[in-house]
Amino acid sequence: MFEQEALALLRSKVAFMANYDGSRPRVRPMKPFVDEANRIWLFSHLETKKVGELSADNRVDLCIVGEMQEILRVSGKVEEVSDATRDLFAATRSKLFAAMPGVGRYYSGPDDPKFVLFRLRAEEISFASRDCEMTGRVELGPASQA
Repeated sequence: MFEQEALALLRSKVAFMANYDGSRPRVRPMKPFVDEANRIWLFSHLETKKVGELSADNRVDLCIVGEMQEILRVSGKVEEVSDATRDLFAATRSKLFAAMPGVGRYYSGPDDPKFVLFRLRAEEISFASRDCEMTGRVELGPASQA
């Protein structure tokens, strides 16, 4: 019912990602990448504190506020996908670099060994706008959990 609105926000906006550093919450801006199968990807530099935090506790929330004050929250768990020999990893990072040219300011290219890719497995999605408010276990498309 609101999947297209959620996908549009995920594809166009910067999200704020909350995760845990031990028992302390941390919030950071993150630009998600949504591929053609509606899988949600997050990326980071290998040598950041965030990578260690996500390895210790993979629970995250993304929050986006749209231009019309609609609010999207995506709760789930991330899994690190960094094995450069895996086809999905290689294909996704190439697509990400093509779709988000600004990423090149931080990495030497899609094969940069410092580039870490995380897949977000959404468990709950909340969407609120002036017209509706919905929360539940939602798939963003037929291939979102594949």
